[in-house]
Amino acid sequence: MIIKLYFSEFGLGLNPENPYRNMYIKNLGREGQEIMFDNYEYVALNCKMLTKFNFPENNIKRFNDNKLFAEKIKEVLINKWDYTNYIQNHPHYKKLYTIENKLDKLLSKNRSWFSKVKSFIKSFKK
Repeated sequence: MIIKLYFSEFGLGLNPENPYRNMYIKNLGREGQEIMFDNYEYVALNCKMLTKFNFPENNIKRFNDNKLFAEKIKEVLINKWDYTNYIQNHPHYKKLYTIENKLDKLLSKNRSWFSKVKSFIKSFKK
């Protein structure tokens, strides 16, 4: 049995389907793009599995074992490594990413507001 991986796509930044990509660009604009391109890369691969059999009826156990092995590999690749499949099967994660991002923005505004209040109070103590 031969398993081959073929290079399909490579890119700087986050994969276009990653919900964080849009958040970086939407919230930080050009700076967000620069952060993405400096810190992230993604790659896409295609997988091909080759095996040879004379006739399945001559060696049906070997055929079934290889078929089961191929199905397990496919299942693992789809469930653990296929980001598109993951997001489609867990759409709530996209919403959670968006909510988390909005909370981060609110908290950073509050931190900024609190630091202004602290410096204002400190100015009276002098």
